[in-house]
Amino acid sequence: NINTMKAYSQILLLFIFMSCLFISCSNDKDLPEENKTYTFHSIMWKLEEGDKQEVIEDHRSISIHNNVDEPAIITNKSEDYIKDYSHFHNSEDAELLTQLMGEDYTVSIPSEISLLSSDYVYYSGKEAPLRIGEKVELEPSTKVKESTTLPPHSKLTTNVTIYQNKITATYRIRLVADDDSFDYKDIHGKWTGVFLRNMESSSVVEEIK
Repeated sequence: NINTMKAYSQILLLFIFMSCLFISCSNDKDLPEENKTYTFHSIMWKLEEGDKQEVIEDHRSISIHNNVDEPAIITNKSEDYIKDYSHFHNSEDAELLTQLMGEDYTVSIPSEISLLSSDYVYYSGKEAPLRIGEKVELEPSTKVKESTTLPPHSKLTTNVTIYQNKITATYRIRLVADDDSFDYKDIHGKWTGVFLRNMESSSVVEEIK
């Protein structure tokens, strides 16, 4: 009977359509890992063996000449030659890190080690661009400014001792899949930061003959 054949045809077409739809959905869920995209979610910090804070010392000598007949006001600003810096070292998870490259993320970094422990914690404080494998200069967290009047035809020699805190810590970056907030990847790596702690200076003025 013709009506029965039409009914069977419609059922068959419906079955084929539903099968194709199921296969399509299954394929979407089974997409290869490399086809997924992840974005930055958060960063946490901890101390592992070898992580530490140490004081590094640097010595510099700066000479300035005043060759005119009028006194000169010489201002010595630490930020002119001392910079803080942040360095996120390359991680073993290089492929996942490429998801971050080119993105302008800014994260908090630990400028003091006292708030870190052997467990991962969030840290709120000084901020730095998240650029993996790149040493980034930052505005110094501490600035020192000194002014001196330099007499005519004289030379000012300033000897400066710079003390900086160098911090090494471990970071964990969490990336979350764009299509599923429960699908995430954690990336671990080392970070180094250097911050001005203090500076001492002594100056000598000599007449230029």
